[in-house]
Amino acid sequence: MSLMLFYYCIFLSKFLRIEAVQIACSEGWFGSSCQYKCHCVNNNCDGQGLCLAGSSCERGWFGPLCQYQDLATVGAILTPSDSRINDGNDETCSSLQSIMITWDIAHQITWARVEVMGQESLSNITFSIREKCSDNCSIIIREITLLPVDDRITDIVLTRGVLAMEVTFDFGASISLCSININGGRNVALKQATWQSSVYREPNFEFGSHLAVDGHNSNNFYTYLSCSHTLGDIIGSWKVTLAKSENVHRYVLYNRDISQQRLQGFNLVAYTSNNTVVLNYTDQDEEPQSVYTITTRSMASGKYGLECAKTCNCNDPTETCFVATGGCQSGCAVGYQGEGCTQASVTNYYVANSTSAGCVDHIDEQCPNCHSDSDNSGLDQRKLLIKIFKQAQRVQSDIGMREKCTSTFSLLNTFGLALEYKCANIHCF
Repeated sequence: MSLMLFYYCIFLSKFLRIEAVQIACSEGWFGSSCQYKCHCVNNNCDGQGLCLAGSSCERGWFGPLCQYQDLATVGAILTPSDSRINDGNDETCSSLQSIMITWDIAHQITWARVEVMGQESLSNITFSIREKCSDNCSIIIREITLLPVDDRITDIVLTRGVLAMEVTFDFGASISLCSININGGRNVALKQATWQSSVYREPNFEFGSHLAVDGHNSNNFYTYLSCSHTLGDIIGSWKVTLAKSENVHRYVLYNRDISQQRLQGFNLVAYTSNNTVVLNYTDQDEEPQSVYTITTRSMASGKYGLECAKTCNCNDPTETCFVATGGCQSGCAVGYQGEGCTQASVTNYYVANSTSAGCVDHIDEQCPNCHSDSDNSGLDQRKLLIKIFKQAQRVQSDIGMREKCTSTFSLLNTFGLALEYKCANIHCF
């Protein structure tokens, strides 16, 4: 048996503290404890999990560090049928006004990602869902929030997760659609502490409990040796204990390829850190399955990142950013851009500590009293300063600021270092 648990974010107390100690991971793994599996094409990740130049997420995975399973590739049927939309290649696109994705089992839907060819507007998009119910249930249009990641990518976030067997994206007009990803969560069972009631052994190999969470889900029992197995208990038991509490919404069990009937009728129980039962499921399938998927409703916590420890960087400091990527409905804080609002942006810088927000007109390019030392980025600080003021002029003129400007201010360079400038030739209006 192999197990995968998918979640949105940590929301309960931690069981233990994880120290950020850099250790050498084997190929295809990364993280402070080598607990994350690389899902870049050909395992082409660096030590932080980023896909190296020229590489991208392998098909079936997407999002930050390619850690989110893509439900658009898991038993999904696309209407119209167009393999370019879920082929894992963001450069193959199709002209579509709408697309419907269906599954034969219900999945918890919380957010999706859409990538288009260019700067095409998604402002008229509607997102409708057929929930898990009888054949006669109605389609419900869900309230959504659009979170642009860059010029091509937009995340679509539902205000409330829902168990669904069908989703439809209607863009209001024909667009060049390159890919759609639907969040299936992250596998939080990887390399966690496990136990089983006994261990089946063969010469030179033990089928221990850890094999169920080793990241390999092939069910070929003897070829890949990646399944756990008890010794033959009348009622065998297996358990995983997570390093910290997780909001799990999907449990996936991979049965082995032989004697599959031995897993029939299994009982799955999930507990909180104080031993409260949150799931008690008993298999009732008449035939053994190669893959068992148990889906539950869950709510996101509002934190984000692989460890759910990253701080939101939104333009509105009171906003709770999106749990999976750190995206912000109010946009990124000025000076930042990209996924999670973590990338420094020269064109999006602003005067951070001016005593007057009205210093918005322009700066003389010959400003003699400005520091002109080069910072760590190799950019001339005077030229960078000019770019900043041009951006400030645009931003502040939009809100009609007309105040006396100061000649002393500070800003952040591309490395996040505070730099202070004193300049006499700052002109205001």
